[in-house]
Amino acid sequence: AQPPALGYKDSMLAAKGDWRALATANPEVKKHQGVVRSVVEKHGLALKYADPELQGDKIIVLAAVRQNGKALEFADPSLQNDRDVVLAAVRQYGKALKFTAQELQDDEVIVLAALKQNGWAMEFASPELKRNRVFVLGAVKLEWCALAHADPELRKDKEIVLAAVRQYGKAFEYADPDLRKDKDFVLAVLQQNRHAFQFADPELQGDEVIVLAAVRQEWPGCFGFSRRKFG
Repeated sequence: AQPPALGYKDSMLAAKGDWRALATANPEVKKHQGVVRSVVEKHGLALKYADPELQGDKIIVLAAVRQNGKALEFADPSLQNDRDVVLAAVRQYGKALKFTAQELQDDEVIVLAALKQNGWAMEFASPELKRNRVFVLGAVKLEWCALAHADPELRKDKEIVLAAVRQYGKAFEYADPDLRKDKDFVLAVLQQNRHAFQFADPELQGDEVIVLAAVRQEWPGCFGFSRRKFG
């Protein structure tokens, strides 16, 4: 069937891609593929106001998620589980991984694409991937913050923690507490990134050997953390 003819006002809506107007538009406008596509290409989240039939239209949904990956939330469930659509969404907004099925949250290609865009998307990876040592090691090398949502057992893994710390010292905050109390390991961490000092166990922040190791890495700020012991 042909889409309904548009009047001047609705034609202007299509031309301008005014997503706010789509929210209160006539139901026939919300069903008009040309109007909706024009709008979501400029503001993907306007997919929320499209007719349910168009929320299940792959062309429309792809246009929306390429503009804003968060629009995946408003897609029909069948497209939330469509690999092409999900991949496009997570490439634009990594945490759109939240809106897909566990099957795709367990897909290494999709999860890695999400992590490249936003390392915190690891939160929405499947439990199996979070426990997969090879995958997690690769993930933290890509984005340090993936460590925050790795399985607790892998946050005890020295190789994985060191790989994350090399990327950014703050990663040490997410290491297992026992590692942050391990003097030898903390020394190894400081050799990789002096900024990890502030996330060592408080007792080690007052340890002269640890402080001197941080100083040797030319981070004067460490004195602020140890002033209570060495002031």
